[in-house]
Amino acid sequence: WYVIKPEGEFLEYLQKANSSSSYKLFTNFNELSSLRQLYDSTKTGKISTKWSSYFPIYDKWLSSLKNEHITLLEIGVQNGGSLEIWSKYFLNGFLFLGCDINPAITSLVYDDPRIKLSVGAASSTDVFEKNLNIANGKFDVIIDDGSHQSSDTINNFINYFNYLSPG
Repeated sequence: WYVIKPEGEFLEYLQKANSSSSYKLFTNFNELSSLRQLYDSTKTGKISTKWSSYFPIYDKWLSSLKNEHITLLEIGVQNGGSLEIWSKYFLNGFLFLGCDINPAITSLVYDDPRIKLSVGAASSTDVFEKNLNIANGKFDVIIDDGSHQSSDTINNFINYFNYLSPG
């Protein structure tokens, strides 16, 4: 059996169990402040529409950076809610840059001055250069959730990888 969203007594057990608990390891259970919990608690304002299967992967690979002064680029922000979630997850983050081809994102307003927006295809030369300029030439985390077309994904990798911090 496999539990995706533990509830009731099993949830209580997982919250109290030590980190080496076989059930905790098997279910990849994460404590409070996980991305999933931030996502679930965001019910108003700019809503994020990420797939729930992403959260354990994001938590696994990004949790070690939670307290770092990171610069994050997210390609494909749709209605902008994920940027607010990233800013709450990475409390010490320096910059959260969202890039989307839809010019409607220019109407998004954020209270957090660390959140910036860039309009256009991230794979295009002019938007790539604009994003580099905004981020002072380096990124610590890049999430490509944009067009989902292989050519764009490959171009983004080729363009941005050399500007990704080691590790």
